[in-house]
Amino acid sequence: MKVFYRCHFSDRPFSPEFAYSLPWGSENGKCGVCKGTGTIEEPHRSTCHSCGGAGGEDCHCEEGTAIYYQEVPCRYCKGIGKAVPLRGYSCCRTPEGLSNYFFLRGGMHDSAPVVIFTGEEIGTGPDGEPLVIPALFPRPRWITWGEMQDILVRRGKEGKP
Repeated sequence: MKVFYRCHFSDRPFSPEFAYSLPWGSENGKCGVCKGTGTIEEPHRSTCHSCGGAGGEDCHCEEGTAIYYQEVPCRYCKGIGKAVPLRGYSCCRTPEGLSNYFFLRGGMHDSAPVVIFTGEEIGTGPDGEPLVIPALFPRPRWITWGEMQDILVRRGKEGKP
């Protein structure tokens, strides 16, 4: 079985039966992907409206093709705007991946609980992260965010991947 890393804040036990995740940013029952609107803007390529597809130096497009955004139903909440729990814990495959994930979202405090566990990958979350059902054995290992950062620093000094 593969090893996974997760920053786990929950009032529920870390176990297979409670292995559900919400998209990042879900608050007050609202979907974190569309912010409760039920729609997202997705890019699509089309003939440039400015030049009619002719392209040229005077136009901002790429050889007559431009990228436009259109509103489409949110693919995670299916357009209802409510946070829909996804089966499996949202996690990362490496401690570096977990560190990078939270760095992009503003960081994490040193006492945050990090769980290192094995499990079965059952899908992919909204950010491309694995969704995993944890195995009962071996038992998960708990460390703090600060301890994980110390491990990463030591790995860097030792030149380990």
